[in-house]
Amino acid sequence: MIMRVLQKNLPKFEEISHPLGTLYWRGRSNYTLPAILKELEAGKFPHGIRGNFAFIWIGQHDWIAAVDHLASIPLFFSNDAISNLYSDLLETLAAKEENRAITYQIKFLGGQTCYSDETTYKGIRRVMPGQYVKNSIPHPYIDYWSYEEDPTCDRMRFGQLMENAVEQEIGQKNILLLSGGTDSTALAGILKKLNKTNSFRFVHAHSSLQQFSEKQSVEKISKDMELPVEYREVHFTGDIDPEISRRQFSFWMENPFPGKRKAIESMVDESTKIFTGEIGDQLFGGPKNPALLKYAMQVKEISPLELAKMWINLSDSYGRECGILPSKRIQVMFEMDPLARSVYEQLVAYIASQFELMRSKDFLNRIMMLNYLIKGPYRVWAYSQDTFQWCHPLASWEIFDFSFRVPANHKVRDEGVQKWILFDQWKEFLSPVPWRSKKNGFGIPTKNKFKDLPRDGALGSIRSGAESGGGGSVSRKDLSP
Repeated sequence: MIMRVLQKNLPKFEEISHPLGTLYWRGRSNYTLPAILKELEAGKFPHGIRGNFAFIWIGQHDWIAAVDHLASIPLFFSNDAISNLYSDLLETLAAKEENRAITYQIKFLGGQTCYSDETTYKGIRRVMPGQYVKNSIPHPYIDYWSYEEDPTCDRMRFGQLMENAVEQEIGQKNILLLSGGTDSTALAGILKKLNKTNSFRFVHAHSSLQQFSEKQSVEKISKDMELPVEYREVHFTGDIDPEISRRQFSFWMENPFPGKRKAIESMVDESTKIFTGEIGDQLFGGPKNPALLKYAMQVKEISPLELAKMWINLSDSYGRECGILPSKRIQVMFEMDPLARSVYEQLVAYIASQFELMRSKDFLNRIMMLNYLIKGPYRVWAYSQDTFQWCHPLASWEIFDFSFRVPANHKVRDEGVQKWILFDQWKEFLSPVPWRSKKNGFGIPTKNKFKDLPRDGALGSIRSGAESGGGGSVSRKDLSP
């Protein structure tokens, strides 16, 4: 089987040629490159590989593509080509046919993600998290469903894993995007503990066009933690960034990534590393809807089918509706197109089956795991689509592997304070502000702003954090132990 690697689109991949094939590698793992090559040359996949990576192997008779546990470096493929950029792969298709079923699936999940390896155009698939694809056939190599809670979890080890994940990424020039939320604030606290704040520029992106803003919260955090924060105003006028928007809006619908990029692009050169707090919600946050969070903390068990319906409603309504009947928006789709109901029923059945497979008895951890697997890849995919060096310490394999062995009551307090584990671990270096206030999110005001935006693969509308109500922790006045 002949597979073309679109090499022009792999600028960050290392190309290693051997007599039996060529390896395209990016990232870091617990396997050395010679060990990986030895397995691949024997026609095998290195099943014990873990880390943050993606690779493509083009052998004499077979090709293999693999991504890590999160697909933090995504790969897309068609019948005869493979790339890490969806939009450029789309250009190779002779005929472009929209995959309407996936379009509905993404709409039901809040315009953010899908569970399938199919994409919004037929003929293009993605390599799923924790899987490798050999000659177009997917194979899982990570068992997500076997995770169970360990009441004796070592909190000291958790601190070491987090600090190592941050420290190993620090370069000569570094930027931390300080959003005003718990995750980026926790990273700033870790930097204070490591005595590395002088190696960073702290940047807060905001817009005067936002209905709500975290700027005031960040000003308090800056004062509490003695951080020299730079405030970058982002003006959204039409196409945010014409040169890259075709890529950024081409597979999943984009979150505020282009606005963040616009805020820092004048500060960045090829040696600059940009740190984010992405993936914290999926690891430590639980449901953003306060009613579901309170319910989840009280019940011992719930029907997987009811939970699946509730989860879809929450996703579709951006946390506003948590009933088990289809939301009004979903019902309108049913009336407009019979395909919508079929896709909805398949989605419910799939999500329910995933909950049933999980060994964990912890309701909150099961929700977090599903969020991680379905929504996690969306949270980081766009950052891999440009030439900047984006770093997501919370996306590391070691943190994932540890956090889903931690009982949920270490992550969420009885009072409903989410991501408590982060505050409790580094509280002497942190401001309590993000744990006391609900985050609004850096939402892009979209009213009539993107009517001329190229759409080669995007859905028909763009959602923003501001419109959706954002996310974050449940408000609490008192954060005393």
